[in-house]
Amino acid sequence: FQQMLKLSVTMKKSDLLKLIKNGESERIEFKRSTGRRTDAAKAVCAMLNGEGGYVFFGVSDKGRLLGQDVTDDTITDVVQELRRIDPPAFPELEQVKLDNGLSILAVKVPESNDLYSYDGRSYIRHGPTTSVMPREEYQRRLMEKVHARNRWENQPVPDGVSVRDLDEEEILITVEEAIRLGRLDPSTRRDVETVLRGFELIHDGKLLNAALA
Repeated sequence: FQQMLKLSVTMKKSDLLKLIKNGESERIEFKRSTGRRTDAAKAVCAMLNGEGGYVFFGVSDKGRLLGQDVTDDTITDVVQELRRIDPPAFPELEQVKLDNGLSILAVKVPESNDLYSYDGRSYIRHGPTTSVMPREEYQRRLMEKVHARNRWENQPVPDGVSVRDLDEEEILITVEEAIRLGRLDPSTRRDVETVLRGFELIHDGKLLNAALA
């Protein structure tokens, strides 16, 4: 798990200042230090259930850059706290060094369509506040998640049907049209199986009904 959380120094101080200049929000959370990592993990969980965002350690509630020592033990403590999020999430950790010799540790939370919980409870963001997700909201999202997975188009194709049975020419025409419209990168590989995997039409090695449609 720890190896899957990347620690980098790619964020510049100028980029950090742009992100925090408007204060805390639904996608931005400040913590004075990693001593507040339990609350921070709840915020990460809530952002995973929302539109993603950043949690910054070493920043005051008012947005002042305080910094802290960031050591291997610091990273381990944060990683261990994030392991309590279920299903496993792998946000990127970024370290921004300050002029005072201390650092800001940023947790970059990706946007996700899954439903996450921390220590058995799901959380949600309301502006700059993290709170327990209401039962009705949790049940609604859970039903949507189950329904999405059980829909016909997300089920494996009947036995005996394979990629070879699909219209390769039609698939490649679709890819070229998507590239023309700017919806796909021109470097996208053109072999059919790679295309289908890129569109998530192959899951766990099995072709999905959506590929047939």
